[in-house]
Amino acid sequence: MDTSTWTNPTERFCKRSEGYLKYRAGYSPILLDFLRKECGLTPQCVVADVGSGTGLLAELLLRNGNKVYGIEPNREMREAAERVLRSYPGFESLAAQAESTTLAGSSVELVTVGRALHWFDYHKALSEFARLVKPQGWVVVVWLKRKTSTPMLAEYEELLLAYAAEHRGKKRIQREMENQLVTDGFKNQVIDCQWTFNLDQLKGHTLSLSVSPDVGHPNYAPLIHGLEALFDKYHADDRLVFDYETSIYYGQPQKLLPSQSSGLSLG
Repeated sequence: MDTSTWTNPTERFCKRSEGYLKYRAGYSPILLDFLRKECGLTPQCVVADVGSGTGLLAELLLRNGNKVYGIEPNREMREAAERVLRSYPGFESLAAQAESTTLAGSSVELVTVGRALHWFDYHKALSEFARLVKPQGWVVVVWLKRKTSTPMLAEYEELLLAYAAEHRGKKRIQREMENQLVTDGFKNQVIDCQWTFNLDQLKGHTLSLSVSPDVGHPNYAPLIHGLEALFDKYHADDRLVFDYETSIYYGQPQKLLPSQSSGLSLG
């Protein structure tokens, strides 16, 4: 994929932070159970949440009692997280990149990346994560992936492919990065989950996606009309149910030796 046509990933969400905060699906508490079982997560663990955005994953960990560093280069997204998470004494917001977090080496037990690895320089980011984690620490990469297993979900995917020009390329890069994580020794676990949307939430969620057209773009109105038609066709009790899977890649850097065979990045 020619990434030269992509907006700087640090700037892509400047206009989407409020929509992201309001409409983006969060993370199931089941993810905490997984981290406790597989990665030894306790409330005493210090976490670096890299590409933390508006703090959806950070908040789950803060509720668990963890100290969380939110690493986020986009000012609007970072400020939204600071506003929402200000009541948590364990949250510290840092304006930094995944490839250079500014944190000290061996300073955290866990590095988390929620739906953001595809914006990073893969090898530089993983090297930074390995520097950050203490011996026996873990790196955990999470994607919340929408299924296409029903006619409604398949039609929703077709809307994105038709009117969100970069959707196909983003999916391809994500698949390549997932394959690379497996090649580099990460384990994978999938947890099913669901989210429901009314019509306003469906529109807001869709427009919060990085690939969705802005107001005024030729594809904006057709996308909105398509969402309204989809909702009218399939809704029950004024809701649509979206099936997702939480796909978790996890590994210990001292046991991993990332290959240098690819230069995967959207940046």
